[in-house]
Amino acid sequence: MFKIGDRVRYIWNTNTGIRTGEVGTVIKIWSDNVTLGVDWDEYNRGRHNCDGLCESGHGWHVGIGAVEPVYDIDYGEFQVSDLSIIL
Repeated sequence: MFKIGDRVRYIWNTNTGIRTGEVGTVIKIWSDNVTLGVDWDEYNRGRHNCDGLCESGHGWHVGIGAVEPVYDIDYGEFQVSDLSIIL
């Protein structure tokens, strides 16, 4: 389950104004627990501000199935010991 502040990547291939692979930050979770408000990193004039939670042109609502988590080494989401290295 996602939480506020999670980084996500859009994985669907649809014509919604969001390109597959775009990355953003979860800024709202609806009470249905299946709809997220995301502050997308890239500006698009067709987007909104998610009810004032982000800058205009960065906000868009998506279903939880349309995104996957983005793991960032700098944020400690996983550790090097979790990886297998084959020499």
